[in-house]
Amino acid sequence: MKKHYPQSRIVKRSYPSHDPEQADALAKDETLRSYKSLREQKSGDRYRPSYHFVNPENTMNDPNGLCYWRGRWHLFYQSRPIEDERLHWGHAYSDDLIHWHDLPNAIFPGPENDCYSGTIMIEHDRAVAMYHGTRIGNMVAIAEDERLVNWSKLGDHAVIPFSEGHDKKAYGIFDPCIWSEDGMYYSISAGIRLGAVEGAHRATNFLFRSEDLMNWEYVHEFIEGDIFTIDGDDGACPYFLPFGDKHILIFFSHMTGAQYFIGDFDKERMKFKPTAHGKFNFGATFPCGVHAPAAFPLSDGDIALIFNMNNGLPQYSFDNFLRNFYGHNRVEQISKDWDVESKKLAWDQIMTLPRRLSLLPDDNVAQSPISAVESCRGKEQKYEDIVLTPNNFVELEGVAGDTVELLLKVSLVNCQSFTVRVLSNPDGNEFTDINIYRNRGKIYRTPDKKNVFAHKIMSTAISKTVRWKSVISVDTTSSSIDPNFAPRPPEVSEYEMDDNGVSTIRIFIDRSVVEVFADKQAALSVRAFPSLNSSTRIQFLSRGSESRILELSCWQMHSIYEAESDHNN
Repeated sequence: MKKHYPQSRIVKRSYPSHDPEQADALAKDETLRSYKSLREQKSGDRYRPSYHFVNPENTMNDPNGLCYWRGRWHLFYQSRPIEDERLHWGHAYSDDLIHWHDLPNAIFPGPENDCYSGTIMIEHDRAVAMYHGTRIGNMVAIAEDERLVNWSKLGDHAVIPFSEGHDKKAYGIFDPCIWSEDGMYYSISAGIRLGAVEGAHRATNFLFRSEDLMNWEYVHEFIEGDIFTIDGDDGACPYFLPFGDKHILIFFSHMTGAQYFIGDFDKERMKFKPTAHGKFNFGATFPCGVHAPAAFPLSDGDIALIFNMNNGLPQYSFDNFLRNFYGHNRVEQISKDWDVESKKLAWDQIMTLPRRLSLLPDDNVAQSPISAVESCRGKEQKYEDIVLTPNNFVELEGVAGDTVELLLKVSLVNCQSFTVRVLSNPDGNEFTDINIYRNRGKIYRTPDKKNVFAHKIMSTAISKTVRWKSVISVDTTSSSIDPNFAPRPPEVSEYEMDDNGVSTIRIFIDRSVVEVFADKQAALSVRAFPSLNSSTRIQFLSRGSESRILELSCWQMHSIYEAESDHNN
């Protein structure tokens, strides 16, 4: 097994450690000038988001190492620079998790072949990154400077290495998450437990410990008593964090997408026992779905979380997944026009809006967009108390656009379902539907205590309803008439609506992405690729019976790149 791979062809520069010298050096940096030029060139792309983060050049993959350091948020991500398309760690910083400023690539390949996923642990005087170096093992890198632009690899080799005969070892090496407890460093490495038949593996993580970050000892499998994941899942991109009086393990399954466990952490035995489970997307991650997570604690105990999102339209090239949705001849036809020059302006993945996760008393997770997104709001159109007669689409003056936020409070006590149709064209052959179904989800019942049979059986005759889930979905089936668009099946999530049938929905539309938050519980994020310039209409529909829009605000959203400030902020 090869131990060293070539250093990146990208020039790695060293910068002063402190301001004002570091800020001055970055203001003159050639890479950042190139990034600014590329952003300007790509800004006219009809699908390129305006207030979601997208990398400045080429394509990207997972977010990594989200962290808060010296008053700034830092987002790292797997970038593929034009001059060397092996994975580097791209880098941006933000004061508010919404307005991002580019920084030079942070971690470069060599001796590893690619710099894959990992996390960052913040200590008093340094940031410690642990990540997967493909083909050699898990790596550690350290940075101590003002903006985390000067990274050095510990030992310049894998601290948890691959070795000959690794298939005989009890653990796998991939996507590490690092933290410290009582003076000891710990990391979990993503993995699987093999099943008896092909595809029957189950998600797991392998625990390691170290006193010095250099020498790591394997301990055991970390998760105990998982009754939630299914055959075919794996535990990639783990983030293990305290969460209220519990812990949360956020991870990515290559089969079923991003998920989380809520559970109890036994520090004496160093075992994590899940007691609750949830998903961040509700089907396969490809196409157009949420992909890998990156997470970091907020100061109040909540958690900041962000994902990259997969494509549904060939814009840069075919990855190993997207090409599966086309026949061989179609792939060849689509691919023939790509060349070096066109790829310089191409791109194909974005980040979701950062979310705030909060732990609810029943171990469910509340999800809402980071509040700083409200700073992007521009012109507002507002309405109150609008009655929608049944079975007719209604448009409201000033409520339209492809870079907007909708805040909608509706009373659905009578209607059978309620639809917000967005990114629609006048002929109605391109549209994305957000559908709400009151009390159409799971029914939770409790036995009648006065009935002698009720403690052994369940029946509507001898039980009563204690709560009833509502359902929200986003359907991209008709989002584009482009023959190359690959829609995903509708994303569907349950949530608990107000007993009075009132629900508050936030919808974020940003050219090729639609994100929906329902009553600070459910969150749905999908890609949509309307091909017509006229696909900017927003309409409302009450089915079956009337419904009432109690409050509605529509904001035209400003770009987070319009007023790019310099790097001495």
